[in-house]
Amino acid sequence: MLVVRGLVSLVTALIPVVLLVSPAWAHDSGFGLVRYLPDGSLDRSFGNNGAVVIRSGQSSFVANTLALQLDGNVVLAGLTSDVTTGTIQLALARFRSDGMPDLGFGAGGTVSTRVGEAGAQANALTVQPDGMIVVAGTVFSHGGPDRFLVARYTPAGDLDSTFGTSGTTSTTVGIGASSASAVTLDKDGHILVVGTAFSNGDTDDDFALVRYTLAGQLDQSFGQAGVVTTDFSDGQSGVSTSVDHASAVELQPDARIIVGGFTRGQSQSFAVARYQPNGALDATFGRGGKVQVPAREPQVSSMVLEPSGDIVLAGSSVSIDRGTAPFALVRVHSDGSRDAAFGASGLVTTAFTGSRSGARVVIAGPDGKLISGGAKFGAPSASGDVLPDSGFALARYNPDGSLDTSFGADGRTVSTLGDAGATPLALAVQPDGKILAAGLVFFQVASGPSMSLIARPALLAVGIVLCTLLSVVIVRRARLRTRAAS
Repeated sequence: MLVVRGLVSLVTALIPVVLLVSPAWAHDSGFGLVRYLPDGSLDRSFGNNGAVVIRSGQSSFVANTLALQLDGNVVLAGLTSDVTTGTIQLALARFRSDGMPDLGFGAGGTVSTRVGEAGAQANALTVQPDGMIVVAGTVFSHGGPDRFLVARYTPAGDLDSTFGTSGTTSTTVGIGASSASAVTLDKDGHILVVGTAFSNGDTDDDFALVRYTLAGQLDQSFGQAGVVTTDFSDGQSGVSTSVDHASAVELQPDARIIVGGFTRGQSQSFAVARYQPNGALDATFGRGGKVQVPAREPQVSSMVLEPSGDIVLAGSSVSIDRGTAPFALVRVHSDGSRDAAFGASGLVTTAFTGSRSGARVVIAGPDGKLISGGAKFGAPSASGDVLPDSGFALARYNPDGSLDTSFGADGRTVSTLGDAGATPLALAVQPDGKILAAGLVFFQVASGPSMSLIARPALLAVGIVLCTLLSVVIVRRARLRTRAAS
């Protein structure tokens, strides 16, 4: 739902104003919510000419995911970070269908919840039929492993005291740290959360699934006491390790569970696993319940199950010259075989000039066409390079994977937000076909010698304290990125 899924995004969100002598190194962060008409043009009746953009002050809200309520309201979830207190908190925000904050939700349209000693963030959310809001993410720890986190809120934005412990529950998955990336509800009301168990013994990082009851307790009938982990290594080499990251989940009508992600290590592939309702791998899918589609340095951020039963993964695959990471879509059939009619042997790539981040999300519109969203240029570079025409990038595809030329310009559209880059993290399609995109927006900050660290030692002290408080989170994410790149 990463996606602040990377060190640059996290640091940018947590330290809204980075003070250095050179002004090119300073950026503010914020978030954006954009609505498009079905043809890819901006819906000028929404927000301010189609967009709601909020620039952070001392407290920054970072939206990682969104969901539509039946009444047309939009719920976003992520985190808030406050440079004055050095805290990270689980956060939600709700907007009305016209793009204005819903003042009846929480405090002025937002909710912040302190969880754990080192804070927490939401990476995914879903809305129950009764309007209850379920969020999944990560609770951080200074001394122990990070854990899966699930919280449930009432429609008014209050924690649901009947869920877990005073509205939240957390679970250690595997033998190391873990992080939840996706959440869904099954027909019985169980909450299924998917993510990654890091450094999970000799198999290294593994797919992880946890199922909770409606009351927020581990479902003992699922896997081993409610938990399942899956390794994609072949088990044949001397050192059988693989870096397997799960980032998306879908449920079939027959209650079988599909989990999508990627694997690196012995091989580099887009990866899909299918499970029986009790958590056992489904041997009728691929090889022993698992499918891999080879790719160069793959990343997967999203997945959609089409009405036909076909499975589409969205992410990126680095080009041969390593100059770009174009949007990448992979489609496999319900038996795990590749869809040879989709792009080139089941793989479609789409480039935006200068694109670096790849696709972050994919959804299916009411007409069955696929819509994928990502960033053109992505977040600002460490040197503060100006990123012209950067922003939210969307593409729409025909059933065979070709671009739908009736959407935007030749199947693609870009919306410029901020002046230093923007990255969409979530998409949703309204019943009327309008498209919502939410994510991070970055802004350049003018600074000079008067704002240098030498001239403002008190601000330097604040930065040191904040970095110390968050060092565990940042170092762990840096290690994960390094391992994933190996």
